[in-house]
Amino acid sequence: MKLLFAAALLLASSATQMDAFAAELKVLSGNGAKAAVRELCSQFERATGNKISLRFEVNADLKSKIEAGESFDVAVLNPPPMPLKPPSKAMTRMMRMMVPSDTGSSP
Repeated sequence: MKLLFAAALLLASSATQMDAFAAELKVLSGNGAKAAVRELCSQFERATGNKISLRFEVNADLKSKIEAGESFDVAVLNPPPMPLKPPSKAMTRMMRMMVPSDTGSSP
């Protein structure tokens, strides 16, 4: 992720940079990656002289804003969750064997 993020920042900065002027990049990120994104942005600013406008929000809110047309240079969002599928018959049998049945007797 670190390499991909750094590459995205470099591409964004080269696309917006004009001659000797430092670019300001707009980075949107979900809250889950806050520490890593802050550190990578800090390293990028020190290494390039470019400035980063960094904003953190809940992933679902960011996704909605992006879909509505909000501009940004780099977005860091969580991948969509994997769909849950019901357990197979074999898994259901195994789970039943692991759970003790109530025999009705009291100690």
